[in-house]
Amino acid sequence: MRQKNPTEFDEEAVRQVTEYIIAIRNRGPALPYKDHELIIQWTRICPHTQHLLLVLDDILPELYLNTSPSKKPPSLKMVQKKVEKNIRIFQTATQRSSPLEERG
Repeated sequence: MRQKNPTEFDEEAVRQVTEYIIAIRNRGPALPYKDHELIIQWTRICPHTQHLLLVLDDILPELYLNTSPSKKPPSLKMVQKKVEKNIRIFQTATQRSSPLEERG
């Protein structure tokens, strides 16, 4: 099996997550470069895009709803630790439930 280059990432996953965040932010058609870097990082540690979107959907609406429309949207850096913690929790819960699903 080929080792993934640390600079490689799943472009489709990044595109899907970026589109979701742009839609929920409701502030223009692009994200700051630093936010893109975090999205790439998150897609590397959570290779299942749907899992990552579930984690983000649990966190981001509150972040963006609490920001005044006249202010600059908050950076994803504000929720980085929370997102990464929830990814680990989600992955642990999914791994624990997998053997039960196989038996069923």
